[in-house]
Amino acid sequence: MFGTLLKTGKVDCTAFYLGLAAVAATHLAANLINDYADAESGADWQDLEYYGFFGGSKLIQEEKLSPRFFSTMAIVFAVLSFVSVGLLAMHLRNYSILLVIIFVLTLSVSYSYGPLKMSYHGLGETVIFVLFGPAIVIGAAYIQDHSLFTLRTVFLSLPFGLLTSAILIANEVPDAFDDLKSGKKTLVGIVGPRKAYLLFDSLVASSYIIIIIAVAVDWLRPLSLYSLCAVIVAWQATVVLKKFYAYKYKLLRSSKLAIIHQIIVGLILILSVL
Repeated sequence: MFGTLLKTGKVDCTAFYLGLAAVAATHLAANLINDYADAESGADWQDLEYYGFFGGSKLIQEEKLSPRFFSTMAIVFAVLSFVSVGLLAMHLRNYSILLVIIFVLTLSVSYSYGPLKMSYHGLGETVIFVLFGPAIVIGAAYIQDHSLFTLRTVFLSLPFGLLTSAILIANEVPDAFDDLKSGKKTLVGIVGPRKAYLLFDSLVASSYIIIIIAVAVDWLRPLSLYSLCAVIVAWQATVVLKKFYAYKYKLLRSSKLAIIHQIIVGLILILSVL
């Protein structure tokens, strides 16, 4: 993707839209099965209030939609994702990518459901890092210029994965006590919500270090350094996480700030490539 944009300025629009459809469908399937799994385990039954950013959609708990609806729709979107990648494989004349989407879908489901239930054993953050960082960026690069696992592409994917994981950390803090009651051991639950802000800060700091290195070795333009100004937003989120780790309504602010922070950094990085 980076090579295509920088050298020719052209993008394979068909590949882009099919890839986007696959990513969106996979994300929806993962979210739906996550709500189903958290309802089944009891995690989302601990607090029946709807917060928007954490604690689940509460549609099952409020009996607006059935668990079967969630599981069925998760399957529907998983199939749509596979079909999108199938069409992409036909377009690129490379059917090996079907193996990739099978792996991605399996990992997405295993995040919260099945025998692995990775988010219940302190591995959910790692899954999110992989899926929202390397998987998306490397996949996008491959479908545009057929480059795979170049050091530059892998390196530039890291900030996206790290900052998405930081959002997850912020969202796990208000759910930490409820999760532990239902046997769900997130990374925040393991280290304790009181110290969770340190996890958030380490992820943000790591993403900044990677951006600085990327600029130093000429993998990103100096414009990327403007993303570091978003540290102000990250710091505000840190203050909330540190001071109000036991107050859910207060933590709505840290969740919002974590999302805003990722959007700012992500857009600046994308613009610097374009």
